[in-house]
Amino acid sequence: RFASCDIADALSALTLDGYVPYLKVVSPGTFEEKANTKLIGPAFTAKFVSRSAPEAACPKHYGDAAPAGSVYVIETPYAEGNHINACWGGLMTARAKVLGVKGVVIDGMCRDLQEQWEQNFPVFCRDHSSVGQGGAGIKCVQQGGCVRIGKGLMGQEHAGTEVCEGDWIIADVDGVVRVPKDRALEVLKKAAELKAIDEFVAVDVKAGRGIQEAFQDRRVAGNKEPWVPPAK
Repeated sequence: RFASCDIADALSALTLDGYVPYLKVVSPGTFEEKANTKLIGPAFTAKFVSRSAPEAACPKHYGDAAPAGSVYVIETPYAEGNHINACWGGLMTARAKVLGVKGVVIDGMCRDLQEQWEQNFPVFCRDHSSVGQGGAGIKCVQQGGCVRIGKGLMGQEHAGTEVCEGDWIIADVDGVVRVPKDRALEVLKKAAELKAIDEFVAVDVKAGRGIQEAFQDRRVAGNKEPWVPPAK
């Protein structure tokens, strides 16, 4: 019912952080498929760091960790600017589909795009690479809990958005947003309220009313009566 833009507006109205910048849909493959992709579900999280970092790698492979019905949300050190490694490829998608995972949101890179497209699996990420996570690349050190995604690259000011296991993820062609699990009903109620108002605005504008006047009447004054165009 709600697009990521609707949820972002509701989060903003409630002064909640939730938009995750820099991420885009890369799978499915065609423009029409991307336009119609909507990923909604509770987050299951994982965190990758540089392979040279002191943290120990998780004993369980992250590809086996996400529960059915979840959206995998993965933090990587991509924003540090010195990693070319993808953490998600065609085999990860094949396993995720067997487990019943709905899709993946990666603050980093994926690979095997052709395989992703063939499997029609929703993938949102920063970019794609042909290089896997091995060698001197990255390792998974956390499964579950909270991660921070959407950090600004070097020179960009954005601390990222915290996503905790169980938070709701809404992702579509316009972007990715996170709804805190303990505020979900409040956010949905606000989204419905704002969407209903803008449906009045849309009708007005298509009938010839100016944007400023329509906004003032509908969004500020709260008028719900039909607008009658002035006589010519």
